[in-house]
Amino acid sequence: MSVLAAGLLSLSGCATPTAQDYATDEAARLALVAQENLLALATVSKSDPLPTSEEIRAVFQTDVTSMTGPELRAMNTSSRSLLLYSIDSTTNQQVANVFVMGRGQGGGGWFYESVHSYTCVSFTYERSRPGKLTASEATCPELLVENLTFPLDDKLASFDDLDIEEIVEK
Repeated sequence: MSVLAAGLLSLSGCATPTAQDYATDEAARLALVAQENLLALATVSKSDPLPTSEEIRAVFQTDVTSMTGPELRAMNTSSRSLLLYSIDSTTNQQVANVFVMGRGQGGGGWFYESVHSYTCVSFTYERSRPGKLTASEATCPELLVENLTFPLDDKLASFDDLDIEEIVEK
């Protein structure tokens, strides 16, 4: 067997990351960015351990809490990666709900592939746990899924695939 043939056989057994793998990794990276930026608001030195809605909104470049379907569809695709879609407030907690979308590319030539991986994450501050931020899986609203994703190319990523810590502390 030639050296070239042996090299090709050894490469054929390698698991090469797919475009979907890259997209999920990018979504995970963006979720971590959101988590780090939101954790900065979880300060224990203020008189109220819950950040205000305005403080949370300031963390995100794009706030789609009041956008309609046509407005969402008209958004530049590059600005769809990390979106605040709602803030739920009660006396004892503040929840920031975030849509995260990563893009992945793979292959080349006739085998080029470009896909997106998206998920939704809830980041929760609790008055009884100052300095802590909890991340959990959220259900993506149909309005966002229908207007920001492409069913043939985009896949919903599992929260477990994001590999982010569920509870972080400042």
